[in-house]
Amino acid sequence: MNSTSTAEREQAAQSFCAELGIDLEMESVSNAKEKIDVQLLTNGAMAEIVQFAKKKDCSLKYEIFDILNYNFNLEITNEQEKQYLVSTIVQYVQQMMTKRKTCSSAKRQDFEGQIFVLPLYNRKKERIVVEPELLEAASTSFEPTPENERESAHSKCVTTLLEAVNSQKKQVGELSAQCKVLEDQKQTLCQEKKENGLELHKAKDELQKLRNALSKARTQLRKTNVRNVNKRQSRRDQEIMVLTKKLKETESMVLEKEEQKKQMEDEKKRLEEQIVDFQELLKKRLYSKKLEKLKANYYKRKLSKNREENPKLAKKARELQKEVKVWQDSYKEVKVELDSLLERQLTVFQNKKYTDAVREVYMDLVANMGVSARKASQVVRAVLEKLAGTKVDRLPGESFSKYMLLEARQVSLMHVQETMLKENDVTLCTDGTTKFGHKYGTAGVFLKDGTRMHLGLREQASGKAECTFNTIREMVQDIVTSQGVDLDKAVHREKEIFIKITNLLSDRASTEKKFNSILSQYRSKILPDIVDGFTEYSETEQAKLSLVNELFCGLHLIDGLAHQANVTLSVWEGMIFGEDKVGSRSLPGIHKDKGESGTVRLIRTVCKAVQERGCEKFGKPVQFRTFLVSKSKSDRLPLSTFKGNRINIVFHNAAGVYFLYSDLLEFTSELQQENKLIAEVFADLSVRQFLAGCRALGLISKCITEPLWRILSKKEHVLKMNERYQTLISKLREWANDGAKLVSGKACLFEDVEMHCGPVFEKLIEKSSADFDELTVQAVELILASLVKVCCRMLADHLEHGRYDQISEELLQKLESVPKTNVSCERDFGVFDNLLRAKTRATGIALEGMVMFKENRSWKWLADLDSQKKSEVLAVARASVRNQRAVFCNRMKSVREARLQRMKDKRDYNNEKEQKEITDMAIKKQLTVDLEQYGGLWETAMKADEQMEQLDEDLKSAAVIAQLKFRRFVLCMKNENGVLNTTKRGTKLSVDELVQNLKSTFPKTTKVPEKVKNEMNYSSAPSALLAQEKNRLLQEAVKQQVKVRDEGRKRIGLKELGTPELTRPEHLLGKRVRHAIHESEGKAWYNGTVVGMREENGAPTFQMMYDGCQLVWWFDLWKDFQENCLELIAVNAEDILGKKVEHMFISSEDGSECWWPGKVLQYKDSENLFVIEYEEEEDDAEGAGVFEYPLLDDYAANELRILS
Repeated sequence: MNSTSTAEREQAAQSFCAELGIDLEMESVSNAKEKIDVQLLTNGAMAEIVQFAKKKDCSLKYEIFDILNYNFNLEITNEQEKQYLVSTIVQYVQQMMTKRKTCSSAKRQDFEGQIFVLPLYNRKKERIVVEPELLEAASTSFEPTPENERESAHSKCVTTLLEAVNSQKKQVGELSAQCKVLEDQKQTLCQEKKENGLELHKAKDELQKLRNALSKARTQLRKTNVRNVNKRQSRRDQEIMVLTKKLKETESMVLEKEEQKKQMEDEKKRLEEQIVDFQELLKKRLYSKKLEKLKANYYKRKLSKNREENPKLAKKARELQKEVKVWQDSYKEVKVELDSLLERQLTVFQNKKYTDAVREVYMDLVANMGVSARKASQVVRAVLEKLAGTKVDRLPGESFSKYMLLEARQVSLMHVQETMLKENDVTLCTDGTTKFGHKYGTAGVFLKDGTRMHLGLREQASGKAECTFNTIREMVQDIVTSQGVDLDKAVHREKEIFIKITNLLSDRASTEKKFNSILSQYRSKILPDIVDGFTEYSETEQAKLSLVNELFCGLHLIDGLAHQANVTLSVWEGMIFGEDKVGSRSLPGIHKDKGESGTVRLIRTVCKAVQERGCEKFGKPVQFRTFLVSKSKSDRLPLSTFKGNRINIVFHNAAGVYFLYSDLLEFTSELQQENKLIAEVFADLSVRQFLAGCRALGLISKCITEPLWRILSKKEHVLKMNERYQTLISKLREWANDGAKLVSGKACLFEDVEMHCGPVFEKLIEKSSADFDELTVQAVELILASLVKVCCRMLADHLEHGRYDQISEELLQKLESVPKTNVSCERDFGVFDNLLRAKTRATGIALEGMVMFKENRSWKWLADLDSQKKSEVLAVARASVRNQRAVFCNRMKSVREARLQRMKDKRDYNNEKEQKEITDMAIKKQLTVDLEQYGGLWETAMKADEQMEQLDEDLKSAAVIAQLKFRRFVLCMKNENGVLNTTKRGTKLSVDELVQNLKSTFPKTTKVPEKVKNEMNYSSAPSALLAQEKNRLLQEAVKQQVKVRDEGRKRIGLKELGTPELTRPEHLLGKRVRHAIHESEGKAWYNGTVVGMREENGAPTFQMMYDGCQLVWWFDLWKDFQENCLELIAVNAEDILGKKVEHMFISSEDGSECWWPGKVLQYKDSENLFVIEYEEEEDDAEGAGVFEYPLLDDYAANELRILS
């Protein structure tokens, strides 16, 4: 009975902790507990925590801190805050417990429900500063005066003090009323905050329960037998849908509550600050009021005393007071007029130059706001006269405004220099373009806080990597010399800036790759001048310091996907139509565009015909919008212009074309006779395959490229994309094998990125006829297979075992400044293009100044400087104008000289090429003459045998060589595997070998199977050809990923990862693989090793051992490998070390393969060799022993098997 009552008392004593979810027994919970908001901690809960902590043997303050830190989010940022909280918590607790004991039983419940404020969250009070303005006024007003003027001064002071006292009373009353209102609002907000906090806590508990239920449901679903899945799936899906819907509702409610809580906290904070300010102001007013009241009483007594003593003085004082009032009124009128005159006088020209304020205003107008240099003065004059009411006689002219562009450029250069010298590990982004025949290059650096500093945008001689590097060096030199330092210091600063550039973001073009190599070489050259003791480092450390991390722009991935989709659609359409002309290509007078598929041609011509900014001459955008309105449809077209939109434009417009298909077909059928453009659109719209291609591209846009673009737009570390890219490739592989999931709209690329569902998406996933859906699935699967190839090539460094997979913490910090995309450089050229068209007479250096001053926000940096620093900066900018123009003229002169030299080199090259062509023509004529001596060109094996029988033995070799040379040098056939060579390793080939090589060059006639012939129609592509092309693309994807990945690892000094090429089933034995198992939720991939093989019904079956499991299973893995359900894992030294293996040797007696069992003991990194101990066999004891071999190379060559 006693134990029961004690347990009940303990449970009742912990009611506050149980209500808030506070766990006092911290060791009883294994998983990390969700933190509670510290503002929910009440006095009652704190009292229960203290009572529980006193039962422990350890220190009371540390026990209280541990419980609070375990359950609440204390937001402690450093050790100093922690020690302060630990040292003061007991004092706060004792004060609370004392107040709790003194409360009566009726008030104790309310006291326990109040919020307990921790020491760190107690608002610091600021000191109250009393402004002694009235005291000073009083002291200055009551100076000693002669006897005849003393009474007048006393009377004037009394009047002034009375007026001040009345004003103070009025203000005190108003402030008191405001304070009372604010106090009521504060209490209301506190109560609402408490209620919302409790509701939020309950909602989070409910959310956690729903998540646990959902997790249990999914776990139970995984445990279900495969045979019973179809029976249970319907009811399980219904339960999951209900739970998911409830979970989403709860999450949305939690988000709403958190937003309300945040708004209320902000409002509370603002009101508390206002209350504190009003309280301080009230104290000041009360103090001033008291002081003035005392002074007024004093002077009243003194005045009344003087009046009693001398009535004549009182009369004279009244007269003087009236006279003083008159003079005061006159003074006020004169002062108003004087202030008005002073305000209207602006100083714009001083010391033979315009003031700094004028220069800053004109700099902001012409360089930042884009105002014309000719109209800048008009803008300034209009603002002054119409807004400020001020007339200015003298303002700068057009030439001054033009000079301000150069001064703005100089200010921006100084801004960049000051910023760059403070930063480390910055990222360089470069790009180039051609405008009206001129080559332009731009560059910018990204800092760790995400900001970008624009280095410059200027004309260069060519787009080569060397020229780009020299241009960037010129930009850096302009930056380091912007403040007029000496030459040696400028050179040192230039080297410092290049050393700070450790990352490069590019689109992986050939020029960008070479530019990265040049930059790395230059950095390794200047490192000894900047880094102390650089020569003492090892070669590996020196190479790492000089290495520049090259990363890939995510938006160029989407651009590459669009290009590959166009190529793949051309292949797919060729499978269906062959060489036949369909659609607009069958119209007279229409020529085929090379490299463009019919689907992309349809998208392009539709946009030219009906998009608002399409073809100006033949387009019908207004008529099409009117047509849509006449059918009671929206005239907003889901189409964008191709000009100015490069990324994702093909995918986006494909979805729009499919959405508008029926309206486009009806509209163009009525107007197809008006012009060729409309006729082309109508002809291509009539081809169902092109429409299916548009639907496939539109689905890819909604389900793949748009979610990927939204992820790329999020501001986070660039290596956060590694997992995203891996998910992208795995999803592409999955949907390439099952395109119906994407066509039905059930595909989701990223779970945390919601697809934009609208009328266009609903139209894309709407079911159509079975034949058309099959066409769409074919196009989707083939395109996705080709996109896997592109992703594996472009993203190899970010995938498993890539250059940026599992990197060190040091490299992770270096990459903090790397953005996900290089869109800033593309934006620079967009701004530059607009400036070129708007300011046709502006020079290159002026345009560069506009772009730099605006993009770097140098106008804001200049405005934030103090007056002295600003004057120095503007003085340097003013003095640099002449030097800037001289440097620009010299640079343009060198550009013109480089162009002339390039033209001369090109002319010499063309002359050499013509001379070579003449020589080659003579050789080809001689080869043709030689060929005619032996019966002309042999095109079949039968003709070759006939001609060989007619020739003498001494002429056969010369005849075959003549045939081979003619094919190589005249017909320009590819010399694959050296079949057109006449020698091998310095030895002449025999006649039989030459004939065999010649016959291998003859075209092989392949017979098309009857099944394929029957499928060759205009309905869909043959399934056999489609499957063959898909397998080819997926196999090439693996090869390209391995190639690019190993190149990237070589560049940073890592070893290549061996990935063998499988040509027959036996090669699977002993390989590390990823195996796909079909489960209820889809495919699940598991890693393992193939440890055994046997024959079953004439087919190989393999034994599989998964990682972390001792059991083995038998599967037809070769079939899974062909169906892309089995993938090889790249192997490194750690995967082989300590494992049992079988090593292949070639028998010297009969040339057969012998597999020797052994165990890998050691790995020598410097020599890339493994120490292996072979087991001793009964019939051959000599083979046992310890040897060293390059096992990674042998594994890649299928000469090593891993068996454990």
